[in-house]
Amino acid sequence: MKRCYAITKKNIRCKNMARNGSSYCKIHAGQKKKPWPVRVKKWISENTIVVTVGLLALGIGTISGVVSNIERILETYNSVVYYYQYTGKLQRPYPNRLSRSELESWSSGKLRLALFQIDGYLGRLDTQSRWLEQCLTDPFAFPNMEAGKSQFNKLYKLRPSVTDDHNYHIISERISELENSRSEISGILRLSDPFERLLTRSSIQLLDLYRHKEIGLLNKSDLWILRNSIYAKKGFIFKTKKLEKYFNRREFYSPNANFSLYDLSAVEICNAYILEEVHEQRELGARGRAVLITTDGSQYLNVLRHKICGCLEKPSTGVECSQDPTFAPSEAFKSSVDFVLRLRNGDKSNSTWHLVDRSLINDQDQKKYSEGQSKIISGLLSISSSFSEAIGSGYQQSDFTSIDRDYLGLTFSLSRQVSDQLKGSPLELEAIGQSICTGIAELLEEAGPYIPSIAQERQFQISVDGTEPAKTIKIIDRPIQFGERRQFLTSEYLRKQLGKSTDITFEPRMIVIHDTSDASLEEYFEKLKPSSVPDGHLGLANNEALNFSVHYIVDRDGTIYKLMEDYVVARHVSGLDTSAIGVKNVGGENLNLTSAQLEANEFLVDHLKKKYPKIQYIIGYHEHRFFRDHEFWVGKVPEHDDSSTGPGEIYINSLRSSILGLGLKGTEEFTQ
Repeated sequence: MKRCYAITKKNIRCKNMARNGSSYCKIHAGQKKKPWPVRVKKWISENTIVVTVGLLALGIGTISGVVSNIERILETYNSVVYYYQYTGKLQRPYPNRLSRSELESWSSGKLRLALFQIDGYLGRLDTQSRWLEQCLTDPFAFPNMEAGKSQFNKLYKLRPSVTDDHNYHIISERISELENSRSEISGILRLSDPFERLLTRSSIQLLDLYRHKEIGLLNKSDLWILRNSIYAKKGFIFKTKKLEKYFNRREFYSPNANFSLYDLSAVEICNAYILEEVHEQRELGARGRAVLITTDGSQYLNVLRHKICGCLEKPSTGVECSQDPTFAPSEAFKSSVDFVLRLRNGDKSNSTWHLVDRSLINDQDQKKYSEGQSKIISGLLSISSSFSEAIGSGYQQSDFTSIDRDYLGLTFSLSRQVSDQLKGSPLELEAIGQSICTGIAELLEEAGPYIPSIAQERQFQISVDGTEPAKTIKIIDRPIQFGERRQFLTSEYLRKQLGKSTDITFEPRMIVIHDTSDASLEEYFEKLKPSSVPDGHLGLANNEALNFSVHYIVDRDGTIYKLMEDYVVARHVSGLDTSAIGVKNVGGENLNLTSAQLEANEFLVDHLKKKYPKIQYIIGYHEHRFFRDHEFWVGKVPEHDDSSTGPGEIYINSLRSSILGLGLKGTEEFTQ
């Protein structure tokens, strides 16, 4: 095919293709060009394949662009929706303008916490500060926070409102006034002991200001004691025996059966989180423990006792020493001391070891005592050996006796020969006192975590308001095992239920009434006592799952037993464990619940409602299925769930009728 060219009158260069194989160019000079639509149509007809491919490419590119744009639009939409959902769950801590007169009564700790609240809501806080997030999201610290709301924003920076700016400004000004006047801390500065200073500050100031000052002067054991002292000041009843003993020796401590975390101020709760963050130690070692030393009244033995106590109570050792001659060793060991030393005159010099009778040891301490018994015996041997070396040949080292008692300790008997020798030698008396002191301190340091506690039931009387005559109910403290193993299993149980790690404490919102399915008090207590589910129960292997538990059991005579703290999660009603206090009544289908139990339940519910004002519901276990779509329900519907069990409609309705004045709801909103 040949090309030919022709020039029109206007000298327009044109191009055409020769047709019919002729080399003759059919475009002659002077011929006009055809209109462009015609030429385009002709070109398309001659290049069909090229045009088709081009159009396909253009179409695919257009579709791809549209899809990409749709994806970007959806992504933006989802981001906007999530933003509004997230910010919708935030609650402005101070929506109204605060006045200067309102702030006059606020401590500096509360004022600084208010700034943290505003900054937390606006997203201006350091999200790496663990204690701040724990503090600002704690429902006991801020009981006015709505359910499901938060004042800790770690995703978005929000613009402050005029009210936020105003409140932030006057709070900052008030903090400056307190710092300049120093009126708040004038009494604190007169305290020389950094521990006492920090304990006093913990009620009115945030202790994060003193991380590198006074807190740095305390060791880990002191910090652990300090943190627990915040709770002890409000009467918290300790389950850890060494802490119970420690605080029983403190004048300010008075156990309160009605203790609630609501009794603590927001500043105190946040300070507990601060101290938990700066220390990891959870054992006392020797520091914070106590020893009872008794004598038979001999003057030189009294001098020896004073020398031992003076050595133990040095700041470097930190062991308290009781010298009360009227304090019986067994009672002292149960309530306040960790070791008993008895000094006596005798026919010969020897030692008697007092090991704790296993049958008397708390169940939760049995395993630990077995693990550490060799350390305890080694410590007793070390003290005896030091004592024998100090008094010399008058001591019959092989002549010692080991007997099981209701306390841990040593008895040293001194012969007349040795006593006469010591009476005339103050230096020898000093050396003996030093050797015994060193041995006791080392035993408490090394074997302290393994020293067992004696099982005992504590009783508390709770007054019930509005009864004529005034009535008190008796609650007996009978704890199930709740050591590190059960705490870990509880955390794991909640992690699986919620899909995330969380604290094992909760804010009670309801009470669930159960029965024991005809099991007696002792049978049911033994069933709940272990930390993990027994082998084969519900098809689970031992140690794989948290055992079931409740907070209270009511016996058939109306006696109430408290098994665990009522603000710690118990596994008793799957789906509602993080909202519900569990109360078991001894009885069942073949053992009707008694009138004494009904009365005890009535008074217990009244007590719990006063203790936790946010409790809204009281239900029988058989009614919990109604809450599966309620905001309190967490996790999946359990596979092993028998809603046919429970106290029954007659009993639960009788109980509700007797407590109408408390304003608690049942299941009527679900059944109408």
